[in-house]
Amino acid sequence: MSRNTLENSAVMTAAEFRVSRERLNVSGEWLAQRLDVALRTVRRWEAGTSPVSNGVALEMFGLLDETEAFVAAVVEQLLAEGPDATSGGWHLLTFADDATFEAHHPDSEWCASWHRAAMGRVTLELPSVRLVWAPAREQEGGR
Repeated sequence: MSRNTLENSAVMTAAEFRVSRERLNVSGEWLAQRLDVALRTVRRWEAGTSPVSNGVALEMFGLLDETEAFVAAVVEQLLAEGPDATSGGWHLLTFADDATFEAHHPDSEWCASWHRAAMGRVTLELPSVRLVWAPAREQEGGR
C-alpha cells in the first residue's frame, strides 16, 4: 500500500503493519519499545485483533522512509568514494548481534538486524559490495 493510499484511507491493515515490520527486519519487541507500547499491542496489530491507529501507521512509514534514506546515503557515499582498486568492489561492515552493533554505534536507535537488512539492500543496489562481520568491541569495564 502506498503512503498516499494510506493517508487517503487512514488505515493500515494488519498484514501491511507486519510486512512493514518485517521489511525493517526488527523484532516485535524492538518495535514495541520504539513505539512505546506493550509487545501484546504489536501482536494484536499484526493479528488484526486491534486496529492500527493512523499515528502508528504514519510512524511506521517514517521508519521505512528513514531506512530508505540510510540505504540511499550509503550507496551514494560508496559511489562517490569509488570501489577498492584491488578488489574492484567494496567491503562493508555489518553486525552479528546487538551488543556488537551497540558497541560500534552507541547512539543509534536501531538494532543489528535492521542494519543487516539495510546492508543487504545496499548489496542489491551495488552487487560488488561484500559484507563482513564487524569485530566485537570491548565494552567499558572489561565486559
